[in-house]
Amino acid sequence: KISFTAALKYSSVHNMQFYCNDSINFNKFNVLYSDADVLNVHAEVGYHQNEKLNIAFHFDQYSYSGYGLAKPWYKPMTEVRLITKYNLQDKIIVNFSVLGRGKEYAGIENNSVYILKGYADVNLELSIVFRKCFPSMQT
Repeated sequence: KISFTAALKYSSVHNMQFYCNDSINFNKFNVLYSDADVLNVHAEVGYHQNEKLNIAFHFDQYSYSGYGLAKPWYKPMTEVRLITKYNLQDKIIVNFSVLGRGKEYAGIENNSVYILKGYADVNLELSIVFRKCFPSMQT
C-alpha cells in the first residue's frame, strides 16, 4: 500500500525564538524573540507492507518572513526525513532513519551573516524480541 500526503501550511507566530551567537563569547547563544510568518510546503510518501515493512519519506520547505532580523537565525530552509521499519518474523525489528537539514543562517547580534552547511543525522536501531515465558519460583 502506497500513501501520499501534501500540505501547504501558513503560520503567523507571535514571539518566535531565534538564536544568535553572543558577540563576546561565540560558544554562547542569545535568544531573540520576533513575530514571524512561516510558510511550509510539506510532502510525504509512504509504503506499508503488512506489519513487516514500513517506509516513509518526508520533505519540508520553509519560508520565513516578517521577522525583523537580517535572516531567520538557525531555522532550516529545507528538511528531509527517511524512516524505515523492518520486522523479521516478530523477532528482530530494525529501525533506520535519516534526517537531513539544508542550509541555515547564523548571525551575531551586530547582524553579521554566516551560512551554515546542511547536515544529515543517521540512526540505526536493532531490537531483539524475546517471547519465552520464564517459570516463576513457587514456595
